[in-house]
Amino acid sequence: MRKKRENYIPEEKVSILKAHLINETPVSEICDQHQLQPTVFYRWQQQLFENGAAAFPSEAKQYLSPPDGESCDQTLAK
Repeated sequence: MRKKRENYIPEEKVSILKAHLINETPVSEICDQHQLQPTVFYRWQQQLFENGAAAFPSEAKQYLSPPDGESCDQTLAK
């Protein structure tokens, strides 16, 4: 009989990853505790590292280009 797959929300995944990355809990212990396969844990970790920049939205973009239809001089005059 197959084991029912547990679906974790993103906040739970981050919490599980933090246990290893910040608290230095061994991956084997985390996987046993949450009934995860190590490959699942490492896939989540890879996704976190690949998409981590999304957690830091670039504020520079809003300063690099003026609002639609305005030139830089018009924007500065405001």
